[in-house]
Parts: sequence; C-alpha cells; structure tokens
Amino acid sequence: MWGSLNVPFEDGFEVMKDRLEIDPDFQEFHDFCIQRKIPFNVISAGIKPVLRRVLDEFVGEQAQHIDIVANDAHISEDGSEWKIVWKDDTALGHDKAASIQAARSQATEDTDDEPPLIIFIGDGVSDLPAARECDVLFARRGLRLEEYCIEHNIPYIPFDSFKDIEHEVAKIIKDDRKSKKESGIPKFYNPRYVLTSGSSLTCSEQISGEEFQVGNRYLLFVILLHRKCKPPSSKMSPTSAKGGSR
Repeated sequence: MWGSLNVPFEDGFEVMKDRLEIDPDFQEFHDFCIQRKIPFNVISAGIKPVLRRVLDEFVGEQAQHIDIVANDAHISEDGSEWKIVWKDDTALGHDKAASIQAARSQATEDTDDEPPLIIFIGDGVSDLPAARECDVLFARRGLRLEEYCIEHNIPYIPFDSFKDIEHEVAKIIKDDRKSKKESGIPKFYNPRYVLTSGSSLTCSEQISGEEFQVGNRYLLFVILLHRKCKPPSSKMSPTSAKGGSR
C-alpha cells in the first residue's frame, strides 16, 4: 500500500497526524527510561520516516534518544514515489523476533558477553513472533498479543497504558536492587548469561560491579501505542496488509 502513495511526505503526515494519538503516558515513561539510562527502541512493522516524524511531533527533542527498528522508505521530494525497503522477507516486512535476537547478540558483544534483560511491550499480530524472544513481556490488555499469550501459556504482564508499564518496570528495578544487595544476584538476572557464558564464575561473580547498573541491565523494545484512532481519511490510509502503522 505504501508504494502506491502519490503525495508529498508532509502532506501525507498531516493527514495521519489528524488520526493518531499516542498514549498520553508514553512521554513520561520515556523520560523515566532516559533518567535510568535504559536503551529505548521503538519496534514496528511500519516505516521509519513516518515513525520518526510521529516521535518528533509528539515527543519533541527527547525523541532523539529513541532508536527505531522498522522497515525503511525512500520518498521522493514531490511524493510521486514511495519506495519501501522491507526489513525482512515476511508478511509484514519486519520479523520482530529476528530484530530482538540481533539486538541481544549486539548488546551481549558490547557488554563482555553478558546478555541484557530484554523487555518487550506489544499488542498486535506483528508482535507475536517476539513474544518468545524476550525476557519480560508486556501485552496490552484485550488485544491479540494477550490472546496469543493465553493460548500458548506464555508468561506476560497485562497493561492498559504506559503508566502501568512504568509502575511494573520500577518494581523490577527495585526488586533487582534489593536482591543484589542481599544476595549479590539481581532477582531478574538473565538466565541466558549463565547458560551461554561458559564461565566457571558464580552468578554473583558474573554480575560485575558493586553498584547496580540499570542501564547495562535492560534493553527495552516498545510499540507506538495509539490511545485512539479516528476514522480513516478518504485521502490516505497509513495501514496495509504489509507494513502497517505498528
């Protein structure tokens, strides 16, 4: 669908902007993560130029701290050509499971073979493959990802807004710090570290440093949640069978 568009980017964005509203607690949760130096990634089956513009519009200057993992697009200045660069050869153009695997490998390499704790926040069909790849899974209540988790007995934390997520992540950090102080091992330490490191060190010895380093512990992937969607405009629809707005 994206490739069939014939509209300048800014004109097209104005139409989409009129339809979209991000969860009102998104920016506060992002600030929460920035303060704790938790890497923040928006993961989507949509396209980067649109997602970046949405973030700039709704988040402002702080959007520069958000990395986007999504399909890409080359858009001509006059809007006569939207050439989509699909990230993967899948129905939605983006295999989120593969992206998480790649991010875990890169982060592990960057932190001396210690895999981070992957936190994934999702809701829909394109998030299903990622459900089995993360360590802590948040699924929006009442939507397809939650249904999938229930059907397949996948542990998850239900949520209604980013305020709920902030509360739960704060609890994870608090419990981690308490456990690290009492036993030397964070409560939510990543078991993959013990399984893949091949080290003879104990868990306590493997987690380096006396001070609990939040930023080195977690890697966060979120979707851009829309609090509500207004009826589609006749001018343009930003969703499609491949590469929708998520």
